Amino acid sequence: MHKLLFIILAILFCSCDQVLNSIAKEAATEARNKDSMQFSYNEKPIATDKLDVVERKKIGQDSFYLVRSYFLSGEKYYDSWYKNDMPHGLTIFYFPSKKIQYTLEYKNGLAFSLINSFDEKGEKNDGGNLKNGTGTLKIYHPITGNLIYHTIYKDGLRHGKYLSYYSDGKKQDEMTFKNDTVSGPYVGYFHSGQIMRKGNLNLSISTGVQEEFYESGKQKKYDEWENGIQTKYKEYDENGYLVNEKETIDHKLIGTKYYYNNEGVMLSKGQTYNDKKHGIYEYYYSNGKKKSHELYRNDTVLTETVWYENGKISAESVYKDGLKTGIYKEYYPTGKIKLEQTYVAGIKEGPYKSYFNNGNVYNIGNFKDDELTGELKFYSENGKLKGVKQYK
Repeated sequence: MHKLLFIILAILFCSCDQVLNSIAKEAATEARNKDSMQFSYNEKPIATDKLDVVERKKIGQDSFYLVRSYFLSGEKYYDSWYKNDMPHGLTIFYFPSKKIQYTLEYKNGLAFSLINSFDEKGEKNDGGNLKNGTGTLKIYHPITGNLIYHTIYKDGLRHGKYLSYYSDGKKQDEMTFKNDTVSGPYVGYFHSGQIMRKGNLNLSISTGVQEEFYESGKQKKYDEWENGIQTKYKEYDENGYLVNEKETIDHKLIGTKYYYNNEGVMLSKGQTYNDKKHGIYEYYYSNGKKKSHELYRNDTVLTETVWYENGKISAESVYKDGLKTGIYKEYYPTGKIKLEQTYVAGIKEGPYKSYFNNGNVYNIGNFKDDELTGELKFYSENGKLKGVKQYK
């Protein structure tokens, strides 16, 4: 969860031009939803694809160059000057109407000053007071006009409370930055207002309890962290059934995974070590009876036993380095032997023998490189030799 959370927060904590880039995409996604707000521009419906950004062009090959992005409709979305692959100079964002939305000055990748901020009518709005790397910055949705980004900067770094909103103004995320790093409690929301995730970070490192939820309000994930180390973890499906749990014991992450069908019947459970299969994995029929038993070490299977639903063994296998090795056996539902086949490194190699249900031999042969070789003898059910077939 820590890695997933880091990715989520990394997206949220991108530079201002990246945030606005994601805004356009989020608006396009929202417009695709039948229940979403109907955006309008110049009193005409905006086509969904006109809200999305389709390309970024690098203009110039030197260390100082211009990055330009476009809406699908062809209008320019923003111009941003870069130096040594970092924003440096002016970044200008535009409305689809080609009017300037706002202008930011960057220095060596850091937000430095808000030059201007306008609404679509060309009138100045409250974009904040960011100057010389310190102050507040407010960004508004280019279509709805709602505030969607509010943060505080100090010396060019985010430092203080951060708030983001969906395009219709509903709260999306809230957290606190310290020297451009998230520190303290954070909360993320679904568009419905239901909490999506919450927890605590210390300089972007998970600490204490971290939680994720389904939009229904049911718990999705719960984990505990101490000094950047995950000590407990639980994951649930949408029906509320536990599907994965882990606990750190002596610096080893030991866990158990579960899988259920739609009726809540457990179909499998298995042991893990550092998120790899390690120990016993068991699978079950829908009536709860054991279906198979596998033994793993460091994500590699060692043995496997399969049962019929009546409780009789169906097959037995041994593995080496994850490949079937040694004598593989199959059984009839009555429990009597059906087949014996020798494997070497996952390939049929050596003696082969199959049986009738009464225990008598059906045929005997040999394999080499996964193919029959030499004589294959056939017997009748009463044990008499019926014939012989020759293979290369």
